[in-house]
Amino acid sequence: MQIGKRIKEIRQQLNMSSRKLALTVGMSTGYLADIERGDKNPTIDMLKKICNVLNISLADFFKDSDNEIIIPEHFKKFIIENKDLSPEQLEQLNIFLKTLK
Repeated sequence: MQIGKRIKEIRQQLNMSSRKLALTVGMSTGYLADIERGDKNPTIDMLKKICNVLNISLADFFKDSDNEIIIPEHFKKFIIENKDLSPEQLEQLNIFLKTLK
């Protein structure tokens, strides 16, 4: 799944301009254009804001037309590579990932 393409698709279905979406979520129109082209990826917090403005849940954002959840390939790889970690290891990984923000 291309996150930017999905944002643009939903935004256009709502007849919302990129300018309105960008201003409402607090980003520049250029940055939104970069996201929609796939040149940049929004943070999870920014994606939550975008979904809120588009009136869609984060869970529904990742569903396809058959209501199946679509997981981006890089997330699938991450999940597969870490599926055997213990709960304690997952917690440590989560703590580490938060330091990268």
